[in-house]
Amino acid sequence: MVSEKFTIIVSGERFVFTKDQLESDPGNYFAEYFLIGFKDVPFGTREMEIEKEPLLFKLIQAHLRGYDILPLPDQWIPPYMTREGALDNLLKEAQFYGLWNLLNKIEEFQSKSPKGKYPPGSKSYKLAQYKQTGWVTCDLSESGFKAFLQRFISTPGLQPLAPSSLRCDGYTLVACWRDFQNEESASGAFGLPRLCICALLESDP
Repeated sequence: MVSEKFTIIVSGERFVFTKDQLESDPGNYFAEYFLIGFKDVPFGTREMEIEKEPLLFKLIQAHLRGYDILPLPDQWIPPYMTREGALDNLLKEAQFYGLWNLLNKIEEFQSKSPKGKYPPGSKSYKLAQYKQTGWVTCDLSESGFKAFLQRFISTPGLQPLAPSSLRCDGYTLVACWRDFQNEESASGAFGLPRLCICALLESDP
């Protein structure tokens, strides 16, 4: 039986994830890297290296394992960062890697803090992904929605779609696409599914 474990090496420290953990925050960079593949990354790759802060990445790993990480535990705050600085940097990492559920949680947490840095907007947004069992949706923050929309607009090779099967009461379809570069190998190696259809939804006025 082929192992479904994937390793991310962060500044020399190894973090191991299962396929389900990678998919627990839909649309993130790590899931796409390992389970979909990019033009310059062979599908079936099981390891990647990045130069980031390992303590902050421990929080990302805990989030993908299904744990609540807020407020931040003292032992996982890098010694050269304040608590507020660490949370801001974690927010930037969540946005950079497309961890939209984590980003939503951080923004909600910050909006309830005395400083109120991220007040809630008047609209709500969703990301939808088509899987073997149908459409699966999750909430997006406004900044997450904008980042995903910018990716749709600026990334070459993305094929726009107009799915008739996507229905979400109270929301309007803004964009839907598939990664056209992965079409020839859509079945994937090792029998893993290819999550390559995404949609952005915005609440009705």
